[in-house]
Amino acid sequence: MDSNHTLPGLPFFKPGSVVIRLLIQALVCVGISLGLAIAGLFAWQWQAVSKPKVNELERLWSQGHSRFHRCSSFFERAKGPPKRRIRQANKRSGLKVRPCGRSREQVVYDKMGGALLQMGQQPKGVFQPHFLVFRVLLENGPPRAVCLRAGQIRDSRRLVAVVVISTSILLGLLIFISPLVLRLRRIEQAVASLAEGHLQTPIHVEGRDIVGRLADGLRAMTTRLRSLFDARKRFSDAASHELRTPLARLAAALDLMEQRPDAGLVSGMRADVQELNELVDEMLLLSRLEDPQRRGQGQAVDLLALVQERAHASSRGGRLLPQISGESTSIMVVGDRRLLARLIDNLLNNAQRFAQEHIRLNLRREAGVVVLLLSDDGPGVRKDLVGRLFDPFVSGGGGSGLGLAIAQEIARVHDGDLQYRGDASGGASFRLQLPIQ
Repeated sequence: MDSNHTLPGLPFFKPGSVVIRLLIQALVCVGISLGLAIAGLFAWQWQAVSKPKVNELERLWSQGHSRFHRCSSFFERAKGPPKRRIRQANKRSGLKVRPCGRSREQVVYDKMGGALLQMGQQPKGVFQPHFLVFRVLLENGPPRAVCLRAGQIRDSRRLVAVVVISTSILLGLLIFISPLVLRLRRIEQAVASLAEGHLQTPIHVEGRDIVGRLADGLRAMTTRLRSLFDARKRFSDAASHELRTPLARLAAALDLMEQRPDAGLVSGMRADVQELNELVDEMLLLSRLEDPQRRGQGQAVDLLALVQERAHASSRGGRLLPQISGESTSIMVVGDRRLLARLIDNLLNNAQRFAQEHIRLNLRREAGVVVLLLSDDGPGVRKDLVGRLFDPFVSGGGGSGLGLAIAQEIARVHDGDLQYRGDASGGASFRLQLPIQ
């Protein structure tokens, strides 16, 4: 039989689990508390044995106290020198008063009659109640000791109270800590499952305390990891598909060249190689943009001048010249000028591919940001592609499908945003937003 088995339906009840350890600790605490309580009970019973002696001493004190006051009243009414007054008081009260000696006037005794403290000495113990004891000579009998209760230093009832309070505190801490430890245990199991690659592992921990916030952060991290892994999988699948097309053309051209050399085939092969190089460059750029540690340093960039420059460059080769409107003064943003130029180029190249007669650029300032609107009079984007327009290798016709994905990632790198907006005239419209310096 497996020694690491668990109880059915109770995954936490297994050897070495947190619940088992907590139960053992609770039993140990309860056992210690019960032991202390029993010891205190025995101590209290042991002290109870001396109660008759205490009662006798208190009775003697009461008797001696009353007789002393009787003698004192006679002494005050008597006349003459002190010695004569003492004799008269003794004779009238019937109480013989004798001095006990200064060294015996104050002695502290325990309940069993053992001396705890005399003048000039330290106590012999601290657990028993103590009494102030006087030596009194009664009329008919030997000198007797009578006591006055002076208070308790410690007794068994205080010990029992301490035990009860400490036990309550321990049990309260145990009740408070147990759910906390169980929640941390669930997080520990979820982290272990994530480390094994199970990104769909649920984290059943709620709350607004630090453990709940830890679970929320872990869930957010897990969601982000799933998103990154899914995006990377889609990227690799699409990349393999896009690379396969020019490679297949190259392979076919090589087969034909073996049969009959042709200069046209060589030219086509060169075009395929160029396409592969551009595709690889775009894939590397997109990968670099996703890694914060590989991004370039920011610098001040005049966005208006950059838009004008890239608009004129896109019109070369007989293509449409974009119309620029809006701001006429410099608009400074912070970023990588080369990447921002690549962003604008990708948007313009996409518009040049589909525009019929015009491409419009509008640049304006808004609250703390600059907004660039780019629109064309082309056929627009199919409805089934709108939600995936910025995904890698998604293309509405022509191109590798990486241009818009790279453009959006560049915008995010610069704390901006790039969104698609359908044009009322039926064409495509994109809105780029960047923070102003």
